[in-house]
Amino acid sequence: MQHDRIPLNLGDKACRVRFGVALIVILSIWSTVRPMEPMFSTSDLFPQEDSVFKYETRFDQVKKYLPADQIIGYSDDFLSRTQNAADAWVLARYALAPSVLQRGYVPKTKQISAHWSGLLLENLHDPKADPYLLSLFPSKYFESQSNAPAPNWLFPTNRLSLIRDFGHGVRLYKLEDR
Repeated sequence: MQHDRIPLNLGDKACRVRFGVALIVILSIWSTVRPMEPMFSTSDLFPQEDSVFKYETRFDQVKKYLPADQIIGYSDDFLSRTQNAADAWVLARYALAPSVLQRGYVPKTKQISAHWSGLLLENLHDPKADPYLLSLFPSKYFESQSNAPAPNWLFPTNRLSLIRDFGHGVRLYKLEDR
């Protein structure tokens, strides 16, 4: 019994050219796609949480309590004129948008007074409880200063009633009228 075979005739010039072009195309595609393989890994489908993302999650629960159309007082444990205070302030404002945060509690103008919520947000930082804070703020801050409550000049503690402690140093207060 004889098998019918299709002869592969690479002696034909047109066939050799087609084979050569196909080989060049395949090698070109492979050499282009191979270095990009790490970009298409499955780890990109599930991005790792970075420090800013973790910082934002501090405020997930408190968002439900904040009005979007009113101003909320804000205080943290960083000294008000340091870069750390600016960083914490910006990150908190970003995480809590569209709510508007204002340092301290005293409405400064009639316009602000008209939109004042009477709520005060305290944002304290403890790198022992939240180690990711060390990647956001310099460790020398945490070495030189204890995590004492926010200064009284920002929050009049005798007029505050705690609405809720959200953990991780985030507390929401209501400023009581005298």
